[in-house]
Amino acid sequence: MAIVSRKKAGELTGKSHATIYRHLRSGKLSKTSNGDITTSELKRVYGELQSTDEEDTPEPIKAALECIYQKDKSDTELKLMREQIDLLKQQLAKTETLLEHSHLNTPYTIGNFIGSICGVSSLLVLLFLNILHIRTGG
Repeated sequence: MAIVSRKKAGELTGKSHATIYRHLRSGKLSKTSNGDITTSELKRVYGELQSTDEEDTPEPIKAALECIYQKDKSDTELKLMREQIDLLKQQLAKTETLLEHSHLNTPYTIGNFIGSICGVSSLLVLLFLNILHIRTGG
């Protein structure tokens, strides 16, 4: 005599969850003290039980099927990762091409570098003066 959950009872009998609960409430079907149902009780009320696929499948076959599933899953993940790598390589090549063209079109000299530093420095000075002006209330 095995004890099963209400959900499993529905699977074994082919009845819906609603039918199992209705029969429990009406007293047609008895439950154990913790709310589960014995298989002998299910057989008494519903007759012969349906077997589930898991119970019919021997352990070695279950293990082999799980191994195949994991391998298929791993192969799929590997394929997706390779596709992502190819896309990233394409994006990198495009970025390198754009970078090369930008250097050809805009020669970056020391003068440009100093000019950009001076521009940033002057902005920082103005920002500092504004903060100082706000804090002093002036």
